[in-house]
Order: sequence, then C-alpha cells, then structure tokens
Amino acid sequence: GYVYVVRSGEAYKIGFTRKGIKRRVRDAQGELVLTITTGQRPSVLEYIINNRFASKRLPNHRNNAGGQREWFALDRDDLEWLRGLSTLTWTCASTRSVLQASHQSPLPTHLAAHRRDRCR
Repeated sequence: GYVYVVRSGEAYKIGFTRKGIKRRVRDAQGELVLTITTGQRPSVLEYIINNRFASKRLPNHRNNAGGQREWFALDRDDLEWLRGLSTLTWTCASTRSVLQASHQSPLPTHLAAHRRDRCR
C-alpha cells in the first residue's frame, strides 16, 4: 500500500490507499507531493502521521466532505520529516520505531486488530 501527500493551495492531504494513487490525487484536486510505499500497512503509517500533525489539522478545509479530517497546514520541516519516512523500508520494527520516536501510544484496536497490521 501507499501513504500519499497531496497539495491543494496551502493545504496538504495525507491519505492512504492499497491500490493506485492517481484517483486519490484527482479526487483531492491537487498535486502529488510525496508517496511512501508501506507494503501491507498503509493505514498504520497514516494513523501515525495524522496523530503527529493533529494540531495542524484544517477541519474546515473545502475538501473535507463527509467529516473527513485529512487536510493539514504543513510547513517545510513537516515535509522534510515526511520525506525521511519515505526512505525507510516499512516493516514491523520500523513502524514500532516511528511510534516510539513520535511518543505515541500503541495503535488503536481497529488498526492493531487487523491481521495484516499486526506485528509478529
């Protein structure tokens, strides 16, 4: 799967997909800034990233239809941090490392419960 970052004006959408990204970019009406290949756990990495940038969330962004909260006001440092993630090989160990470095609590049940998201 993939985690992707799309820019529309000054706002950035962070999302995930297990298939192609082109439709997601088109739906967001923006330009693709970054793609992170995650293997089988795109939802886990998206959760980590969204939590890290929770204070930068744009709840009233024009594209936040249906209660989506995927748009953020990111700065240059945030984008550099995301680019660093794109250089990692995503395994259970690297996911744990990012969780610990971000000082985040364990994954919520709805993510950890899925077999494909479970680290063995």
